[in-house]
Amino acid sequence: MKRLLTTYFGVFLALFAFILFQAFSCFPAFGEAVYRQGIYRAIRNIWSGINSHFFLSADLVFLFVFLVMMLNPFFSRSLFHRPKQYRIINTLGVFIAYFYFIWGFNYACPSFMQHLNIGMESQQIESINIDAQIDRCNKLRPFINTDQHYGSEPLAQKEVEQLSQLVASVLKQHQFFHYGEASVRQLSSSAWLRKLGIAGIYMPFSGAGNVDLTYLRHQLLFTTAHELAHAYGVTDEGEANLIAYIALMQSNNREYQFSASFTLFRYLRYEDANEDITLPQWMIDDLEILKENSARYPPLFGELSEQINDLYLKTNGLEDGVDSYQSFPMKLAYYQNYLRSVNSHKKNSTK
Repeated sequence: MKRLLTTYFGVFLALFAFILFQAFSCFPAFGEAVYRQGIYRAIRNIWSGINSHFFLSADLVFLFVFLVMMLNPFFSRSLFHRPKQYRIINTLGVFIAYFYFIWGFNYACPSFMQHLNIGMESQQIESINIDAQIDRCNKLRPFINTDQHYGSEPLAQKEVEQLSQLVASVLKQHQFFHYGEASVRQLSSSAWLRKLGIAGIYMPFSGAGNVDLTYLRHQLLFTTAHELAHAYGVTDEGEANLIAYIALMQSNNREYQFSASFTLFRYLRYEDANEDITLPQWMIDDLEILKENSARYPPLFGELSEQINDLYLKTNGLEDGVDSYQSFPMKLAYYQNYLRSVNSHKKNSTK
C-alpha cells in the first residue's frame, strides 16, 4: 500500500481533495469554519503580503512553478530509461488538489445568498423594473465625464484599491468573508483575454483577478469589482455581479454608481430584448460605443470558451453554469427584498 501511495501520490491527493470537497458540500457550516474562515483566510493574508512586499508578482512565481511541474515529467532522465507515464498523471493530480486547497473549496462553502438565508425558490417576487433603471441612469449620467468614462485608459492603482475596499465593506457589513486585501491586475492591451472570450478571470494560484485593458472604463470598473468579489471567495458569477453592483452603488462616486446602474440596465435589456423599450438618444449612442468596442475584439473561440467555462462551473456545483451570470438582476431583486424585510423587522422591534 505504501508503494502504491508513493507511486501515485498525485492521484491520491486529487482523490483526497474530491472527498474533502464532498464533505464540505454536505456540511457547509463545517466547510465555512475549517476552510473559508481557517485555511483560506490564511491564504488570503499570504497573498496580500506577497502582492504588497515581494519584488516579483505572484503571477510570475506561479508561472515558474507551473512550468516546472508541467515540464518535469518530459525532461526527467528516468523517463527515458524506464517509462513512467504516471508522472504526468501525478502532476495533474497535484495541480487539481492545489487548485482546490488554494481557492476551489469555496465552491463547497455557503454562497453569499445562502449566508443571508435568501431562498430564491421559497417565494416569488417582482423583478426589477427596467424603466426605473433607465430613469436612474438618466439622473446619474450628467455627473460623469463621457470622454473618460468611455475611454480605454487603465484604472489607477488607487482606484483598484478603493474598489477592493468597497467590495470588502459590502461583505463585512453582511458578516461574509472579507479578509486580506484583494487585488486585480490590468493586462496588456493585446486583448488576449477577450480573444479567448473572457472579460476577466480570477487566478487562484496568484491570488488576484485579471481584466483586459481593451475594455472601456465603464466596463473595467464593474469587471474589476466582479473579480475582487471572487478573490473574497464568492464563486457564483451572478453573486459576483451582485456584490460588484452593491459596492459601486454604495460609493459616493457618481461615476461608479453610473457604471453599476448602466451595467444592470444592459442585463435587464438582454432579458427584455423582445419588448418594445423606448430609450433616450444618449443611451442608444452609449450602447453603440460599447458595441463598436466589442466588434474590434471578436473572440477566436467564443463558443468553445463558453462551453469550457460552463462545464467548469457545473463540475464545481453551480448548476446554472454560465447562465449564472444572467441571474444577477433576479438575485438583486431578492437581495433588495431581503433588505426591506430586515429593515422592517428592525423598525418594528424599536417600537
